[in-house]
Amino acid sequence: MAQEVHRLAIITPHHVAPWLKYILEEFQRIELAQFSIEAVEESDSEFQLKYGEGQDIYSCISEAMVYGPNINYIDKGLFVFNNTESKDKQEAIPYDLFWNAFVFLSRHEELISEFGGNLIQSNSFNHPRQEKSTWDIPIVNLYFKALKKLIQERFPSLKFKKEANAVLDLSHDLDYISKTLPLRLKQSAFNLFNAVTKISPAKLGKAFQFLLIPSNYWCFDYWMDFERSVEMRSTFYVYANPGGRTLKQWLMDPSYKVGDNMRLQEQLKWMIQQGWEVGLHGSFNSANNRDLLKHEKMILQDALQSPITKTRQHWLRYEEQITPYLHEELFEQDSTVGWNDRVGFRAGIASKYRPYNHRDQKAFDYFIVPQIVMDSNIYDYGYGQEEATILKSLRLLEEVKKLKNTHVSISWHPRTCSNDYKWQPAYEKLVKAWKWDESV
Repeated sequence: MAQEVHRLAIITPHHVAPWLKYILEEFQRIELAQFSIEAVEESDSEFQLKYGEGQDIYSCISEAMVYGPNINYIDKGLFVFNNTESKDKQEAIPYDLFWNAFVFLSRHEELISEFGGNLIQSNSFNHPRQEKSTWDIPIVNLYFKALKKLIQERFPSLKFKKEANAVLDLSHDLDYISKTLPLRLKQSAFNLFNAVTKISPAKLGKAFQFLLIPSNYWCFDYWMDFERSVEMRSTFYVYANPGGRTLKQWLMDPSYKVGDNMRLQEQLKWMIQQGWEVGLHGSFNSANNRDLLKHEKMILQDALQSPITKTRQHWLRYEEQITPYLHEELFEQDSTVGWNDRVGFRAGIASKYRPYNHRDQKAFDYFIVPQIVMDSNIYDYGYGQEEATILKSLRLLEEVKKLKNTHVSISWHPRTCSNDYKWQPAYEKLVKAWKWDESV
C-alpha cells in the first residue's frame, strides 16, 4: 500500500497570491518536506497554520507594499523589514515570515529600484537598502528554519527528510589567458584608485608594476593540482568572443577567442574528461541581449563539442527585468547572483534556489547557486582589510555548513595565482577549511 502523503494548509484570509505559493514551493523543496503544502482560503486538512494578524504566523499584507528600506532586528541576527512585525506579539511567529522571505529571495528591492531607473549592477552600494551588513546573514534560510521548527512542534507526524550536507561549488571566471593591454589599464587604474583613497605607496608601486611588467596567465595546472589535492573539482566559466567589438567591449571584455584557439580548446576538453566542468562566461553586453548570449553559448558548445548548461555573467552583470528570462531559455543553472564589492548573500539565501519570474508570477525552471565570496571582494574592494574579509568569508562558510540543505559558490579568477596578484592563498585557506576543518 502506498504511503499516505499528508498536506499542510496555510490558511490566509486574503486572495492566495502567486508570491506566497512560490515561497511555499521553495521552502518545501529546500527543507526537504515529505508532505505537500498549499496556501488556501479554507481547508478541511487536519494540518493547518493560519496566516494573519493574531494567528499562527503574522501577516502584514495590508502594509507590505509600503515597507521601507530600513531593517528591524528581532533577535540573534534575525531581522525583518519595517512594517512587517506584529505589534501585539500574539502569533507563534510574530513577523511576516512569508512576505519577508519573498522580498529577499526574489530581490524585489532590486526590481523596484530598476523601475525607478537605478540599475544595481551587482554593486551593493547601488542598492537602496540602508543596512548593508544584512547581506552577511542567510536570512531566508533562518526564516525557513523557523517555519520548519513551528511545523515540527505543532504536527510531529509531518516529516522532513534528513538534512543534506552543505555543498560548495568551486569556480573560476576565465577572463584572461594572457596579459592584455585592456587588463593592464583596468587593473592599474584600480590599484591607483586604492593607492590614492587608502593613501598607500605600496599600492601605487603595484599600479606601475602591473602596467609595465609581463606575466604568465596560463594557470590551469595550478588550479587543477590544488583541487585534486582536496578531491574537489571546479567549474571554469569561459568567455566566447563573438567578434565585432566596440571600444567599450575591447576595454571591458576578455580578448581571447575560444573558437580559434586550439590550445585552449584542447586544454578545456581534457579538463572536462578529468571531471572539471565548463560554463559560459557571458560578455559584458550579453546580460540584456538574447541573441548575443545565445550566439556566445553556441560558439563555446561548438568549440568544445560539449553541451553548456551553466552560466555566470561577466562583471556579474544582471538586470532583473531581462537577464533571468535569457537564462531560463538557455541554461539550467546560473551563478551570477553575488556582489562585486562585498562578500555575502545577495538574495539572502545560502541554498540552490529557483528565482522568481516577476512577469509571469511563478518560479523559473532553472536554478541559481548563489556566489558568496569572490577574490576581488577581498583584494580589490577590500584592500587594506584583506585578513578581516578572509575571516568574514570563513564565518560565512561556517554558517553555510551548519545550516544544512545549503549550496553556495566561491570564485577565483585563474590569473590570480600569478606573480601579479598572488591571491591564491586565501582560496586554499577557504577550501581547506571547508574540506577538513570540522568547525567550518
